Amino acid sequence: MGQLSAPLIEKELDSAGYAMLGNGGKIEKLIINIINSKNMRYLKAIPFLIYKHDPDLISLSKKNKNKDLFNELLNITKKLFFDFNINKELPLISKVNTPIKLLNYQEFKEEFELQMKNQTSSDLLIDKQKFHSERNLHFWLSQIFTNKEKQILQRILGDKPISRTDYEYYSRKTKKKIRSIINLQDFSKSLLEKAPKLDPDLFTLKSDLENWINKQEKTKIIVLNYFTKEGLISISFRKIKNLNGKNSLSYEKQTFNIVKKLKEISDERITYLLNKYPKHDFS
Repeated sequence: MGQLSAPLIEKELDSAGYAMLGNGGKIEKLIINIINSKNMRYLKAIPFLIYKHDPDLISLSKKNKNKDLFNELLNITKKLFFDFNINKELPLISKVNTPIKLLNYQEFKEEFELQMKNQTSSDLLIDKQKFHSERNLHFWLSQIFTNKEKQILQRILGDKPISRTDYEYYSRKTKKKIRSIINLQDFSKSLLEKAPKLDPDLFTLKSDLENWINKQEKTKIIVLNYFTKEGLISISFRKIKNLNGKNSLSYEKQTFNIVKKLKEISDERITYLLNKYPKHDFS
């Protein structure tokens, strides 16, 4: 088996989940390459690799040529598991527990503790990201679907059965919303790329024109569009009617049009704004 260079060992350690080090092939091959390198920085990674990946240590013992170093690494790993209350059984490779003498146990302990903390932080980060992702999903679903619809969707997504009533509700109402969401994706992206244009003066003019025509026509209206030309103003509008005498309003379908002389408008604000906006279509 060829010996890996330091950069390759670091790459393999990264992919094996060892912080600041590693990427590569099988864990057993990686451990053998590290032992063959005899590089202390990488040797300190072995106890954590054993903890995280449960390699075949008996197979490793047979393949590895540096028996004394391997046995000492295994003894250090056993002691670390004991000190950190890790309930993992390691096979008895050598008949005698050789004392730790080639390597500095304290350095291995500090490195192992650091990797355990990194793993915990990583797990917490993943849990936190998952929590925020789920919370965002619930928020966006709430913008579109009712609580009943959300419950049905969660059951469908989890491959759980639903009642006939829920199935009919989903087919009749919720499924249409989902199809609309899919079909509106391109439209939504295009829309979000555009910033809304806010123009309070223009809509002040619209309101003023509506009030002015209300007085002229003795009825409430909504302005659709207007334009000015040669001292005249032409305004298209629809009448507003009350429904059943209540406050609820609707617009008549018929469009009306009036033409007035601009000099008939005595309101200075309307005159000023018409000079600023000589025509506009609000529809």
